[in-house]
Order: sequence, then structure tokens, then C-alpha cells
Amino acid sequence: DGISVEGKKPFSLSFSEVGAILPMRYCNSNMLYSLIFRDLQGKNISLPDLETDTKANGKGHNIAETKTLLLAFARNKLGAEFPNSIDSLDLPIGFNLKEKEIRLSRGFITGAKHSIPLSAIRRVKMVTNGTISNLGIYTKEKGGFFDFPDMAVPANELTLPILEAAMTRNTGAGIDFSQGDGFAQKTSEFMIIRFLSAEFFINEDGSFSGEWQKKAYDRISSYGYEEGSLLEQAILL
Repeated sequence: DGISVEGKKPFSLSFSEVGAILPMRYCNSNMLYSLIFRDLQGKNISLPDLETDTKANGKGHNIAETKTLLLAFARNKLGAEFPNSIDSLDLPIGFNLKEKEIRLSRGFITGAKHSIPLSAIRRVKMVTNGTISNLGIYTKEKGGFFDFPDMAVPANELTLPILEAAMTRNTGAGIDFSQGDGFAQKTSEFMIIRFLSAEFFINEDGSFSGEWQKKAYDRISSYGYEEGSLLEQAILL
């Protein structure tokens, strides 16, 4: 239900006080990330610096501590019934300058400027340069010459599972991660590894409530870096 940090500057923080977590350098480097916690109004919480995954593991994505924490936060906010509860959830899922607070509420993603029902979503595109990462939400199946999203939300540990669930349920296909970051990454599939878990899409008893859930589970699990192996890594480090 929260985080407890030991060391020279120990602190504890309940997830009930947290509206968002910003993992700085998490999407453009492979170790030594700095976590910033924001309150329910989107303001930074004054805490001692928290750095994670400070040691290289030499085994690909060096994310054991960071992803484990992000997934714990997401599970706390989304609840054990997700994704079956997706249409009844009411919680903040991000903040940006245009939309201010962005909420998922009763089946709608709503900000200051836009509101889109989950059922109307037909495409979601990941756009990231490694520093700023957004999800473009589209209500049209095909875009024209000027293919602008109907709404853009930050890509994070809440918006990614929510929109992956909505897209797979609506269309049978998940988020489009085909666009790279403009640098070394040819696609943005690394965002799946860093933020998503297949466990979001399976019921607590190991069953699936619909074929779309199994499809989402199979897609995400194919990338690896699931919680069990990450926890083992974090303990060894």
C-alpha cells in the first residue's frame, strides 16, 4: 500500500497520498533513475531523493527496482478487479499542461479540454523521444493527411494498461508501439517492457473473463520482464 525507504534519509509514503510517479531518465537510460512523487493535485511531494536501479545488472533492461515499484503503485490504484472494473473506476491517471488533471471516470477519459469514452477509442499511438512520452488517442479507425489525435495523455504505469485494455477490447489490437524515439530505438516497444505487465490482464484465479483479455495477456507476456523475475533480480541486487 506504499513505499518505505531505509538509509541515511529514511521515509515512508502511502500510495493513497500519491497521484503520479515520475521516473526521471527511465525511458532514455538503463540505470540510475530518480523518482519524483506527485500528490493528488499534481504537485511534487517534498521527499528525500530516491534513486533506483543504481547498479548495472548486465542482463538487458536494468529496471528491477523501478518497475516493481511502478507496478505496485498501479495495482494499488487500479484494484484487484482490473480490467473487469475498467468501466467503473474513478481515479486520476495523469497530469499535463493542456488537460490539467486527467481522470478515468465511469468509462470516460476526461481532462480540462477533452472527454473520450473508452468504447469510442479505435487507435492509440505511443509517441516518445525518451524524455517525454505521450499516448495519442484516436476515435477514427483511419487517419487522413492531418492525422491528429483527439486527445493526448502522458504514457505511464496507469494509462498504458488502461488503454491497452480498451484497445484490445474494442478492436482486438493493442496500442501501436511501431514509432521509434528518433534515436537508437526503432520502435517504442521498450515502453511495454518498462511499464506493462501481463498480470494486469488475467483474473486473480488465473482465468480470463473474455478472449480479448487473453489476447492482451499473451501479447505483453511475450516481452518478458514480468514481476516474478524482477523481484528475484531486485533481491539479488
